Amino acid sequence: MAEDEGVPINERRVGHLPGDRVRVEIGFFRHEMNLKEVFAAFEHEESHEPFEVTLRGHPDEVEPPSGGVKFNRVILSAIVPSDAPPGVYRCQRLEVESFGGRRIAFDASTEETWRKWHFLVREEPAAPPSF
Repeated sequence: MAEDEGVPINERRVGHLPGDRVRVEIGFFRHEMNLKEVFAAFEHEESHEPFEVTLRGHPDEVEPPSGGVKFNRVILSAIVPSDAPPGVYRCQRLEVESFGGRRIAFDASTEETWRKWHFLVREEPAAPPSF
């Protein structure tokens, strides 16, 4: 993860605007199947209408496989959509897509960690550009 546990890389407590890229790094995880992609679904905490931002990324090998187990890291990212309501978005699902096309959730033992992941979306400023 980033400097603060559960806070995306580069957030710096100021939040993200529509059009900003949100990034979350999973520095090390292990698995047995070959992976295509990793997904993290973040949902708005207070929205009456559900709103989700899905971060995705392609895993990179960090250590050679050993005994059938592979070791990867991944940087998940997404652009904050223009219609994203301002507020806090918290991770609700963390999954992989295997090379065989199956969607598989991360082990239940990881949930305590990824449920803490969150980011803030701010309302787009109205101030005009200036010199």
